[in-house]
Formats: sequence, C-alpha cells, structure tokens
Amino acid sequence: FALTPLPVSTCEQETKGQDNKTEEGVPEKMNDRKRAVRYGISFVILAVLLIFLFIWNVNSGSIHLSVKEILNINSGDETSYNIVWEIRLPRILAVIILGGALSVSGFLLQTFFNNPIAGPFVLGISSGAKLIVALLMIFFLSRSVS
Repeated sequence: FALTPLPVSTCEQETKGQDNKTEEGVPEKMNDRKRAVRYGISFVILAVLLIFLFIWNVNSGSIHLSVKEILNINSGDETSYNIVWEIRLPRILAVIILGGALSVSGFLLQTFFNNPIAGPFVLGISSGAKLIVALLMIFFLSRSVS
C-alpha cells in the first residue's frame, strides 16, 4: 500500500466548496474581529498604565510632590517648578521616547530579516557597537591626555 499525493486540481476542487474557515471551523472574519478587539483592549490598558506610571514618576522622588501641587506648579514654589520641568519631565519623556525607539528597532530587525528571533545580540550588532565604542574611547582619550 503506497500513499500517492493527490493532483493539484483535485485539492483545489475540494477546497472550493468550503467557506474560508480556519482549523476550528470559525470564519476568518470572526477571528479578525476578535483579534482587533483584543488589540484594542490591550492598547487601552497599556495607555492607561503609561498615564498612571507617568503621574507616579512625576510625584516620586526625594522631594514628594502631590498631584495638587503639580497641577498648581505655575503659581507655586519656584523650586518645585524647576524640579518638575527641568529634572523629572525630561527624564520621563526621554524614557518613553527611548522605549518606543527600541521596540520599533526590534520590530524592524525581525521584519527585515524575516526571523522572529532576530535581535541585536543574535545578529552581532551589540558586539560591533561595543567595538566601535571601545575604539572611539581609545582614540579620543589618547588625544585628550597629553
């Protein structure tokens, strides 16, 4: 008894009568809708979490500032104004921008190489960056020491 593959035309005829169903028998449009709802809910949860952590980071530090003090920062003390606008907000915004940039760069690495495990360590990008940093440090430090 030998297994022989079916001709392509027979396979096509068998699948023509089916309604674009997935393996579980659920139509693809239904799965797409569920996926969109899941992504939307995830996005909203992450946005709320980001806002909560943003407010928490502005409030926390060696000098505690309440939410009421932060809202009245323009009419309040100059020290608290400087703490929020010159120290805490730039750090928080830098972290948000850097985190977004790192996630986008990881996404682009995986997309360009068509490899779901592609990353800077797997591809050797981190090692190359360390080498360049070391060479630049040696070059610039040797020029400044005289």
